[in-house]
Amino acid sequence: MTVSMQPTGDEPKGFGWADKFCPPGLEYLTQVDQLLVKQKVELFEVFTGWETRNRFVIANSLGQQCYYAEEESTACMRQCCGGARGFTMHISDNAGQEVMRLNREFKCCAGCCWCANSDCCAFELSVEAPVGNIVGYVRQA
Repeated sequence: MTVSMQPTGDEPKGFGWADKFCPPGLEYLTQVDQLLVKQKVELFEVFTGWETRNRFVIANSLGQQCYYAEEESTACMRQCCGGARGFTMHISDNAGQEVMRLNREFKCCAGCCWCANSDCCAFELSVEAPVGNIVGYVRQA
């Protein structure tokens, strides 16, 4: 999707680029100036050290939950690759509808000295909103 109009700040409230280009389920984001992301503590992980799927509550500045995020990854990836693992993060609204998906592919670059000064091992995350429609990428600098 190509955005042909960028916000200028002069648009009247209720009519502007966000009304035309905001993916379904993310309209609430046009009304908030910050989000708080808090990971849910998994007691099994705390007591055993066994890495479980990460889950997050995404709340507004008043602490009210507006979205929920849950990691999808394999147990092998979580135990063996730690923070370098590949994953899919499913972000859902309070009705349980998936409104955004983040994907990070696994890159096996541990100890590869030939690319230490290169970005060949930099992580890249694709952002889909709505799911199936890539709207951008986040790349490690």
